[in-house]
Amino acid sequence: MKLRHAALLFFGSTMIVGWQTACTEVQPSSEPDQPPPHRVSPFPGDAQIFAKGIVSTELPEFAISFSPDGETVYFNRMPADRSQVRIWSSSLADGAWSEPKPLSFSDGKYRDADPFVSPDGTRLYFSSTRPIEGDEPRDYDLWFVEKTGNGWGKPTNLGEPINSAQREIYSTLSKNGNLYFSVFETEGRGVGIYRSVWRNGSFQAPERLTIGSGMLRVTNPTIAPDESFLLFVSDHEGQADIYVSRRLADGEWAEIETLGPVVNSDYTEFAPSVSPDGTTLFFTSERPGVLPENAVEGRPPGDLYAVSLEAAFGGSCS
Repeated sequence: MKLRHAALLFFGSTMIVGWQTACTEVQPSSEPDQPPPHRVSPFPGDAQIFAKGIVSTELPEFAISFSPDGETVYFNRMPADRSQVRIWSSSLADGAWSEPKPLSFSDGKYRDADPFVSPDGTRLYFSSTRPIEGDEPRDYDLWFVEKTGNGWGKPTNLGEPINSAQREIYSTLSKNGNLYFSVFETEGRGVGIYRSVWRNGSFQAPERLTIGSGMLRVTNPTIAPDESFLLFVSDHEGQADIYVSRRLADGEWAEIETLGPVVNSDYTEFAPSVSPDGTTLFFTSERPGVLPENAVEGRPPGDLYAVSLEAAFGGSCS
């Protein structure tokens, strides 16, 4: 039976640029000797640990997002006791990932989760418990920092109508700027995915998606750039898995599909993300990885995994 941990629904990653709508269009690299380093080579049919020993370590890591050029990766890392949630980054240097460092604004005082780089690379969105200046400490809200000449600027709360008295986490944007995110609802409906349309330079009042009928807990959304389909996580019937739903011509969402055994295992999977070149699916799994099974007491730490998008969708996204 799949192991489940309720805490997974608080955390996750991501967004992408240029994700192919039909993954069957994605072909293996014509440069087998030197594929782009953010890809997984050679486009495995089985999930592989990403940057083992550098990004994925014996500590808990989850939620991954890349800069548009694929040369900088952002992810969450926690100490073994999970007392902090910080955003870390690593960059490519001579074809290898550098030793990760936490971002300067994510100093561990607050819990900063779910990094997501906007499609144009100018903003980094994240979830955080940090208070708005002058206010009392808050639950999770959505925040962002803007790209500057020497890093990232000061964190800014997204404010209304996105943030509310409920817990907002795990944001992702389509290419046209529409925002998708998770909300822990206070009205007994569980966890839902909401969409806020970007119009006239601002986010409009969010609406709850009618996705995964019967599922009270749906979270960790990753939207295709053209909004043609949505990856998300649910622990429906105790199964913490990654699912996909396709957007129909009338704007409604089709019946959900599980990504299957290439991605989902007997352990917890969450925080889906896709590489900027649209070839590779990234996700977090608590299956035995860097550490063997039963190496720690309680919840496994989890690692970041990668698999070809085509394999993840069973050979077809159409």
